[in-house]
Amino acid sequence: MVTYDSFSSTGILLDCSTMAHMFTNKQHFSTYVNSVDEFVTVGGHNHVPVAGRGSVCFSAILPNGRLNITLHEVLHIPHLGVNLISLGALHCQGVSVKSSDDGLVLSREGEELF
Repeated sequence: MVTYDSFSSTGILLDCSTMAHMFTNKQHFSTYVNSVDEFVTVGGHNHVPVAGRGSVCFSAILPNGRLNITLHEVLHIPHLGVNLISLGALHCQGVSVKSSDDGLVLSREGEELF
């Protein structure tokens, strides 16, 4: 399990324009399968290689404690500058996003995720 603090060098962004979760460091993956000849387009025109895919587990810090979260089908993109959590992919998995004065609240079946 990776804690949110261990992402401090690269950070994690919630991204509304990507359709897949993308993480930079292979060590963050709890399951992993190498990819061959797979690329994604970033920045509108740059094709970067996908090194692999798998699951990433981390602990999110919430106002009332921590919650362990597992993301599946995460792409390993070593040359990405920051880790991306896809709001589109979360939405397809039943996660809702609400905007508030304090920021975004992501929940599923009434349970706050982060």
